[in-house]
Amino acid sequence: MKNLLNKALVFLLLCTMAFGMVSCTNSKKSSDKDAFYLYYTDSDKTKLEPIEYKVKSDDLESQVNEVLDAMNETSDKLNIVTAKPESVEINNVTIEDDTVVCDFGLAYNEMSKVEEILCRSAVVLTLTQIDGIKYVSFTVQDTPLMEPTDTSVEVGVMKADDFVDISTSENNINQMSKYEMKIYFLKQDGSELKSVNYSKVNNQKASVEKMIIQKLIDGPDDTSKYKRTLPKDTKLISVLTKDGTCYVNFAKGFETAEVDGCTPEQELYSLVNSLCELEYVSSVQISVDGKTDVKLRDKISLKYSFQRDLDYISIDN
Repeated sequence: MKNLLNKALVFLLLCTMAFGMVSCTNSKKSSDKDAFYLYYTDSDKTKLEPIEYKVKSDDLESQVNEVLDAMNETSDKLNIVTAKPESVEINNVTIEDDTVVCDFGLAYNEMSKVEEILCRSAVVLTLTQIDGIKYVSFTVQDTPLMEPTDTSVEVGVMKADDFVDISTSENNINQMSKYEMKIYFLKQDGSELKSVNYSKVNNQKASVEKMIIQKLIDGPDDTSKYKRTLPKDTKLISVLTKDGTCYVNFAKGFETAEVDGCTPEQELYSLVNSLCELEYVSSVQISVDGKTDVKLRDKISLKYSFQRDLDYISIDN
């Protein structure tokens, strides 16, 4: 009896602790919901450090200029420094619809690769918190910023999602890598799949397969001329590649959800062809809630694995 009472007390204590943890977590999420952060870096220039900030201006242009000025001010927190070196000047800032265009002086090109990606991510992550701003574009002396690893390619318009994986304190920039992905989306007329190149900075231990699937779920950029192929409410449970086969497990509902203007075959092979662009993936096995004895939209059996199929791809790829 005494033993049973002790167990009951322990169980009650654990429940109380769990409730307290959940309450604290929910409270933090609630308080963080409307918080605004300026992004700095640690003194070693290895990671981003968010500092909470209260925007004082009312109109959009003033808010943009205010937070950029605030980012240049040295933080009073120990070992926190500005993401943009003092020698790198901002010549001009313009707002075009929902995009901020920042023009930098030539000193921008003199930053190291680590400094540059930290500076760029800090500015984008900070500015896109402002209501009405979705994108940020960089120029240097009125010339579009080019990729550090390929000076023939423009960096282009950036959004917060491009850098969210390096915005958390546990991610060290020296442990990050840039991944190039080829994603198959649908042409606007719904006729064929078309490959679109994307790049993403992420932790070196990140799953490229997961990044590809997440991009398919997120869909093409708002400015893109392509259409999504996977339902936006798709939930990925797991993805694993072994012996050349990529095993993708979606949550229940994936098999019945539809995308307007996209056939089941186009949906299937946008996923399969995108994953098979990885040199170590030769086939894809899809399951729903761990089961393969299902049909995609009552048409395509998922019982067997699928290989790349070029019949659904635009011939100008």
